[in-house]
Order: sequence, then structure tokens, then C-alpha cells
Amino acid sequence: MKKGKLFLALIMCLGLTACAGKMENALISLAEPEEAVENVMESIKALDLETLNRYTDNHIASHRNFLGIPVSREYRVFNELQQPGLKRVKHYQWNKEFAGKIVENLSWEIGEVRKEGDKAYVDLVLTNKDLTDVTGIYEVNLIKGMIHSEGLGIRHLVKEMFELTNEGGDLCEIIDEMEQTRDIEVTVRLDKKAGEWQVHLSEEFIDGFMGNLGGSLNGGVYSEEIERQLEELELELELEISNQADFFGDRIERWAEGLFE
Repeated sequence: MKKGKLFLALIMCLGLTACAGKMENALISLAEPEEAVENVMESIKALDLETLNRYTDNHIASHRNFLGIPVSREYRVFNELQQPGLKRVKHYQWNKEFAGKIVENLSWEIGEVRKEGDKAYVDLVLTNKDLTDVTGIYEVNLIKGMIHSEGLGIRHLVKEMFELTNEGGDLCEIIDEMEQTRDIEVTVRLDKKAGEWQVHLSEEFIDGFMGNLGGSLNGGVYSEEIERQLEELELELELEISNQADFFGDRIERWAEGLFE
């Protein structure tokens, strides 16, 4: 089963993140590609988005209203917490906490560096918790709650999704409970612009430092065990919905027959 039925929007914004603390030595001239990559990795670990945006192509576009005031911005990663006025929104703090959980155990090792004029390529080994199944585990718990709740589970679903949006649900706790780590090898491309090296945030690079949270590194699916659980639970949920629909259908039919007796 492909990922994203319930959580595509979550993963897209997980592009995650928040404007956290700034590194003291962030705004410096970086003469070598490996220095630029190290600087970017440290900014990711610290959630220092000002530095990240300066030394990468993270920012895609800004959208303004007719007065010229920014109303939204697009970023490749850490998108949600970089929107205008977002710090005033109730769930900002949780998004920031969730972003911190994702990179909390991140480490890296810089390998071979290759320069080709105004381009450079740096090999990296990224180590993080394997977060492939985070949203899958949440989805399993969500479907179980729907199966065992009244009214076809709709009230439970709405409640859970509201808590996920506003308070974070159990996602941070799921990450805390995960123990397995994963090494991901990526090659990062840099472009020299105005005398500074700028790091390109490719999908592979983003998935790597986020512990494969988006799932694209393994074909967009969860682990075999989570996929199996979801398939079984979806069949159980369909059966429960069918049984409840038959039950309510019979009651409606008897009620209708009573009206015309």
C-alpha cells in the first residue's frame, strides 16, 4: 500500500519546521564545498533556518498580496514554520518540537569532495533514526481507534486529526520509542554563486537527513510489517463499516415500514 493516504499533507509540510536558534558563526565566508556542507548540516541539526536558507536553495518563492505584504512562502524543507505570522498560530510550538525530534539524533560524515568549475559534489553518510514507519504506526493506531469506536469511527478520526494538527498527537512519542538507526549515503551538489557555495536540497538529501520520513528512499512504502498490519486493519475496518451500515439500514427500513402501516 502506497504511503500518503492519510498523511501525504503531513509529510509535505514535514518539510517541517521552525525558526529556532541561530548559530553564532553562521554568516561567514565559506571557501570550500566541505565547509559549506558542514555549515548546512549544523544548521539543520540546530534548526537554524536563517543559515540554512542562506547557504541552500531552500527558498522557492514568496507570494504577496496587493499591498506587497508576504502572505505565504514556499520552501523545499521546513516549510510550515516559515510562513508569515506563523509563530502566533497555536500549533507552531508543536511543529517546532516535532522538527526537533526528527533531527535530534542526526549525525553525518563528509567523504570525497569533487570540484568541477563552479559546481562541486560532496559525498555524505547521514545517520539518523530510521523514521520510515513513524506515520505508519500512527495510522495503525488511528484505524484501530476507528474500529473500536462508535458511529463508524468518524468522531474518533476527526478528534485524532484535530489533535495531530493542533497538539501533535502521539508522533513525537513514536519517534522517542524508535531505536533502529539507518545510514544513508547521498551525494550533495553545490553551485558557486557570488563567491559562496550554495547547497542544493535534493529529495534524496532531504529524505536522508530526515531519516526517510517521506519514504521515497524505499519506494514510498512502510516496512513489510506495518504494510501487513495496515492491510489487515483496512479489511477489518471495511467489514465493520459494512456491518454497521447493514444494521442501520435495517433499522431505517423497519422505521419506514412502520410509517406506512
